[in-house]
Formats: sequence, structure tokens, C-alpha cells
Amino acid sequence: MPRTTPAGKVSHVTGTVVADLPANAGRLLSRVLLPARRGAESARGLAARSARAAAAVASQASREAERLAGQARNAAERPARDRASATNSRAARSQSGPPRPARSQSRPASPARSQSGPPRPARHKSRPASQADSQAASGQVRDLAGRSRMTDPVFLRSLTRAELQRLADDLEVTGGPDLTKEQLVTAIVRAGGARLDDLTNAELLRLGRRRGDRVTSKMNKTDLLAALTAAQAG
Repeated sequence: MPRTTPAGKVSHVTGTVVADLPANAGRLLSRVLLPARRGAESARGLAARSARAAAAVASQASREAERLAGQARNAAERPARDRASATNSRAARSQSGPPRPARSQSRPASPARSQSGPPRPARHKSRPASQADSQAASGQVRDLAGRSRMTDPVFLRSLTRAELQRLADDLEVTGGPDLTKEQLVTAIVRAGGARLDDLTNAELLRLGRRRGDRVTSKMNKTDLLAALTAAQAG
């Protein structure tokens, strides 16, 4: 077996190193470029997350702008809705509510129509006058009840919110549909109180019993108003 000289060993080692140089250079280059590739990927991921965050912020800002615009529209339209509601409520009460005192003034003229017919027996002549007196008295009671106000906040709090809303509409209190029950009580008291004539029979009965007046469930509205106004005047 031939012996290898030192020069030959050096030549062999040098040849091996030179042969492996491309592979080593490739691995070295890969190690150098690896952090750069990772940095680029990290930058792309960061840019994508930033873009998604910016889109979310823009979407939220758009929704907030739409909400504020809707609130502004509602605030601008609310006075018109309140006026329309008050107008409709007054129109409904004028059609279905009890007759006002002014209507009773035309009824006493009914005996005059009987003058064109045959004369009635003498015993019947007092009946139209009695009816006229009763209607006039009822008109006076309702007129007095229309001027009498109820400002007791404790009694007002005993009413339901719907009843308070009706009384507030009678007094033309603005913003009634948006007020709480306690705010409706305060608004009615500040407006001078609810008119007794605007209360229902059940409400008048409850008010009379609360104040200790002599009222019964068999009394009609005129009798209830007369008892309450007389007690209030006394």
C-alpha cells in the first residue's frame, strides 16, 4: 500500500474543502437570510392585523355616526309627534267624552217647540221647567268642576301611568309620552293640577273616599262632582 506524503494530505484536504465550498456557502447564506425572511413574514402579518384593526375601527365609527344621526332625527321629529298626539287626544275626547256645560244651555229652549202643538194638560207644564232646572244645575256643577283643580301629588301617584298621561294631555303638557310616572305627576301639579271634570267616575270616587267626602258608587258623575266641589268649597 503506497504511503501518503504530507503534501498529498494537504492537497486532499484542500480539494475536499474546495469541493464542499458551494454547499457550505449555501448553508451560510441560508442562515444569514433566515432572519430577514422571518422579519418580512412578521411585517406582512403585522400589516394584515393593522389593516383588519383599521377596518373594524372604520366600521364602528360608521355605526356610531348612523346612531347619532338617528337620535338627531328623533329629537327633531319629537315636538311634531307630541303636538299630533295632543291634537288627536283632544279630538278623541271631544267625540267620546261627556257633554260640556255649554251644550246644556241650548236644551231649555225645548218647551218652546211644544207651543206649536196642541196644549198639554196643566199638570204636565212643570216637567220641562224641572228638567231645565236640573240641566242648568248640572251645567253649573260641571262649570265649577272645570275650574276646580286637584293638586294632591299623593293621589296623583295612586293613578296609573295611562291615567296620568290622559290628564297630562288634557292640560296640554308637552313631552308626555317620554315622561316617567313621577315626572307626569310633577308636570300636572306645575300645570295647576288636574281638572275635576276630567276625572272619570272611578277616579272621582277614589278621590272622594280618600278625602273623607260622602260619596258612593251609586252616584253618577254630576253627583260626584257636586259632592267633591261642595266639600272643597267648604
